[in-house]
Amino acid sequence: MGLTRIHDWLTRFTAIMVTAFPLLVLGVLAYAVIEHLVTHERIIRHLPRQKWLAIPLAALLGLVLPVCDCGVVPTARALLRRELGIAPALAFLIGAPVINPIVFLTTAAGFGFNYTIALARLLLTFVVAVGVAGLGLLAFGAQPVDDLVLAALPQFHTHDHAPEGDHDHSHAHSHAPSQTARDPEQKHFTPAHAAVLAQAHDHASVVPACGQLSGGLRLRQAPQAKRRVHQHRPHTRPATTLPPLPPALQRAASIAADAGEQLLDLGRFLVIGALIAAAVQTFVPQAPLLALGHGVFTSTLALMLLASVLSLCSISDAPVAFSFLGTFAPGAVFAFMIFGQIIDIKNGAMLLATFRRPVVLFFVVSSALLVLALGALLNLGVF
Repeated sequence: MGLTRIHDWLTRFTAIMVTAFPLLVLGVLAYAVIEHLVTHERIIRHLPRQKWLAIPLAALLGLVLPVCDCGVVPTARALLRRELGIAPALAFLIGAPVINPIVFLTTAAGFGFNYTIALARLLLTFVVAVGVAGLGLLAFGAQPVDDLVLAALPQFHTHDHAPEGDHDHSHAHSHAPSQTARDPEQKHFTPAHAAVLAQAHDHASVVPACGQLSGGLRLRQAPQAKRRVHQHRPHTRPATTLPPLPPALQRAASIAADAGEQLLDLGRFLVIGALIAAAVQTFVPQAPLLALGHGVFTSTLALMLLASVLSLCSISDAPVAFSFLGTFAPGAVFAFMIFGQIIDIKNGAMLLATFRRPVVLFFVVSSALLVLALGALLNLGVF
C-alpha cells in the first residue's frame, strides 16, 4: 500500500514537471531576450501624468514590457522615480507578471491549449490590479512618494553591456559590486599578471633597504638581484588577451547567462511546488480534501495560501493549478494563479525592502480580499 502511494506520488510529480519545465525554460529565455532588447525607461517614459489614466495603462504595461514576478519590484521603482505616485506602481506590480503574451501562452499550454482560461486569467488579474491601485490612490494619493518608500532602496544586480552602451537590466537578486566591477583597469587581469607581480615582489625583497648595509655590500648584491631577474625572465610569458567576441555573440552569451541564472533560481521552486501539489493529491484523504476544495470561500483561501508558500513563477504555475481542477473549485484555481504572483516568498522580502510597512500591509490585505471575492463569485457561478 505504501509503495503504491509513493509510486502514484512520483507519477503525478513527473506529469506536472513534464508539462511545466519546458514552459519554464521557454519563458525564462523569452524574458531574458526581452530584457536585453527593451529599455524599461524608454517605455515607462510614455505613461501619462494623470494618475487615474496611468493606473490601467501601468497594469497593461506587461504587454510590451514582460517581467517575471521575481523582477517586477525593481521595474516598479522606475514608476516611483518618475513621480507618477504609488498607485500606478501597485497596478504594475500586480499586472505585469501575468498580463503579458508569455504568460498567456504558457497558461493556455498548461491547461491543454485552452485559450479561454488563459484570457480569463489575464482579465481577472487586470481587475485586481486596477482595483488595488484605485484603492491605493484613495488611501495614499495625498502623500508624497518619499513618505511611502524607504530612504535606502535596495540595490539590484545590473548587467552593463559595453557594445550596446546604455542597457540597464535589473533583476531581483541583490549582489554587492565586486572590486573588478569598480576598477575597470582590472577587467583583463589574468594568471600571467599574478605571476609577474609575485616575481616582482620576490625580486624586490632581495635588495636591502638604504641605510641598513654599507654601500659596498649593496653594490655586490645588486648584480645578484639582476642575475635573478635575468634567470626568471625566460620563464615568464607575456600576458595574452583573447580577441573580443563580436557584439552579437556577446549579447547572446549575456542572454544565455541571464536565462540560466533565472532557470536555476526558479527551477527549485517549481520542483518543490510540484512535489507538494502531487503529495496533496496522493496522501491527503480525499473526503476532507473534497469538502475543503468545494467550499465557496475555504477552497479559494486554501489555494491562495498554498500559492504564496509555493512561490511558483507565473510561467510555470499553470500545470500545477491544472492538477487541482478535479479537487478544488474553479474559482480557487484562478485565485491560485492570481494571488501567487502578487505575494510569495520571493517578492515579499523585496516589497518590505522597497515600500514602508503600511503600504505593504495595504497591498497584501487589499489584494487578498479582492482575489478572495473574485474566487468566491466564480465558485457561485456569478460569472
